[in-house]
Amino acid sequence: DNLYTGLAGIINWFMPGWQWNIDTFGKRSLFRYLIQQHTPATYRYLATEGVPAYLQTSKFATRALNKALRTGYNRLSELPQIQCPCLVLAGASDRHITPESSQETALHLNHAHWQCYPNTAHLFPWEIPQQVLRDINKWIQPQQK
Repeated sequence: DNLYTGLAGIINWFMPGWQWNIDTFGKRSLFRYLIQQHTPATYRYLATEGVPAYLQTSKFATRALNKALRTGYNRLSELPQIQCPCLVLAGASDRHITPESSQETALHLNHAHWQCYPNTAHLFPWEIPQQVLRDINKWIQPQQK
């Protein structure tokens, strides 16, 4: 997994969205847990946005995340304090933040709209960017009145 991920990532960095790389390494790499739609457009997002974000993540942020995961971070009881409207979106195949967790979060918010996208994973905005933008705009319109 790590070898395929390294190769897929490096090749994609230099040749974003190259179909051969996607088919040969990408679909066998750890990317398969982040995306379901292995398209050139999605891999271009990985190259231009994902790699820089990964490289810029501080050690402090990584340690804080790992600690929160180890200690069973749970703030559900505090969510009802949030009074503003919230849009909670999820990818149906997300293994990092499961759709069930996202739905549970939405249920604990007073004014939430929850939506789950089929055939997508953790990086669903890169898999279906136009659909996500349309849905966000559709949700924002009534909020602005």
